[in-house]
Amino acid sequence: MRKLFLPCLGFALIVLLPVGCVVLEPFTVSRAPRANVSLDDITVGHNDSVRLSARTYTGTLTVRANNATITGAGIGRTIIRGDVLINGNANTVSGVTIVGTVSVSGNANDLRGSDLSRAEVSTRGQANRY
Repeated sequence: MRKLFLPCLGFALIVLLPVGCVVLEPFTVSRAPRANVSLDDITVGHNDSVRLSARTYTGTLTVRANNATITGAGIGRTIIRGDVLINGNANTVSGVTIVGTVSVSGNANDLRGSDLSRAEVSTRGQANRY
């Protein structure tokens, strides 16, 4: 009975399928990434490495750590519209464009790999580079 059932089922689907029916194939709905993402939810700790995707981020990026690395997808591709506060030593921020305020407290922080031309930068400490 089982051997007969499967071929009959296939025959019934082909022959008995109404002429006007449309057979749908599975598909995936993809959503475009949000244009703006809040920085307020990003936590950066000691020795962390944080990668920011190519998009615009808003809010405040706060780094209260030492030896952390924040890397964007490239200048003009990863944009931070807001404030960047760095309170620590030997942190690196690169591959981002910052439009807002940058405040660096600590020593030997490196922001040279970022576009700060539209940012207001203030530093306290020694050997900070930007």
